[in-house]
Amino acid sequence: MTQFNFEENPFMLLRERRGLTQREIAQSLNLTDQTVSNWENFRNEPKLTIPQTLKLCQILQCSLEELATIAEEISRQVKSRRQNPNQ
Repeated sequence: MTQFNFEENPFMLLRERRGLTQREIAQSLNLTDQTVSNWENFRNEPKLTIPQTLKLCQILQCSLEELATIAEEISRQVKSRRQNPNQ
């Protein structure tokens, strides 16, 4: 399992390691580029269907467990930023 440094967005790091753009991820999942950007900037939490989640695992070449860990961190950061908007 990949170890992530949560000082940076682990989703973005994994996407970049695979050489993928936000647009490529978005198009593969029938989402907008802005949706993917919002995940990477901790503005919104990922909300995917099960098929989208499994497809994202394939695209990023990661396990469901890794993706769940990343999603949990994004959710934690989003909630933190909503509670402390000046940070």
